Amino acid sequence: MKTNITNRSLLNYILIFGLMITIMTVGLSIQVLAQDKEDTKDNMYVQDRIKALAITYGSTREESGFKRFLFGAKPLVELNKPFGVAVDESTGKIYVTDAVKSEVLVFKPDGSYLKKIGVGELENPTGIDIVKDKIYVSNSTQNKITVFNIKGDYIKDFGFIADKDDKKRLKRPTGLVIDEKRKRLYVADTRDHNIQIYSLKGKLLKVIGKRGAGHGNFNYPIALAVDQEGHIYVGDTLNYRIQVLNPDGEFIRQIDGGPDQTLGSLPRPKGIAIDNKGRTYVTDGYLQVVQVFDKEGKLLFFFGRPGVNDKQFRLPAEIEIDDKGRIYIIDTMNRRLQVLKLQPPKKEAKSKEVKKAEPTDK
Repeated sequence: MKTNITNRSLLNYILIFGLMITIMTVGLSIQVLAQDKEDTKDNMYVQDRIKALAITYGSTREESGFKRFLFGAKPLVELNKPFGVAVDESTGKIYVTDAVKSEVLVFKPDGSYLKKIGVGELENPTGIDIVKDKIYVSNSTQNKITVFNIKGDYIKDFGFIADKDDKKRLKRPTGLVIDEKRKRLYVADTRDHNIQIYSLKGKLLKVIGKRGAGHGNFNYPIALAVDQEGHIYVGDTLNYRIQVLNPDGEFIRQIDGGPDQTLGSLPRPKGIAIDNKGRTYVTDGYLQVVQVFDKEGKLLFFFGRPGVNDKQFRLPAEIEIDDKGRIYIIDTMNRRLQVLKLQPPKKEAKSKEVKKAEPTDK
């Protein structure tokens, strides 16, 4: 009898604790989403237009018998603390940095695990990008950029050599992005509050900014992106904004979200991507959504919500959009990568079908 009471009490404690954690995690974001639905005239919440193409935690191996009955299939590889994502457009392979495992995991386009690279070469890797046959990784706690060939073989490091001018070395590189057209690499040095510009061979060309709130200065910058015109988008984390710079690092404009806990604000911008229409996608680790802005900084729409299901997030981080419009989002606390696709509005889709069906006089 005592055993039954103890078990029930333990179960009750577990249920109550789980409920408290859930409320603490999602309460604010749900409140924000509900407020937006009620107060916004335009239909900005496009969750029903987001299609989940693939979600990966890693490949699995089959377990048999009682062990599989209890625990299910055991992953061959698990994402522990994923941070950065890059896509090789030529093959469709997906590269994900894992800051805890200190390696880069490679997945096939369908999300199945392929291999890992950088084992023994990386320590707390964060940002990642690919150009032609080379992979560039922010080797964060080793204060350098590490370069591999597309097969995963180590090539070289740069950015860590001390100089007479202390500003010319990396202190804590995080986000990075490559402008292939201009053959430049941009690196966010979060600890030193600046953006460093390198040639693809590793030569330091320029250091942009310092700690501050003015235009061209930063407060813990993390996320980076480059658009088709070569403009640099900087997630200026604790200034709660996205700064847009020209290719030489001069300030152009900003998306001034502010620290408020409402949609349109940017309390914790974690990742940035630009689509082929010039729209800016920003993951926010506090709101647990992806917000999409136009070039003037106006919020167009958003998707996502806190949770563990498809199209839901727990601390979304880096985001990437490929040339086919597929959206790759690192879902850090859910230990996964989500691959999503934004579908056109139903009215727009119907109008296109009607146009195709109409006969022409030509």
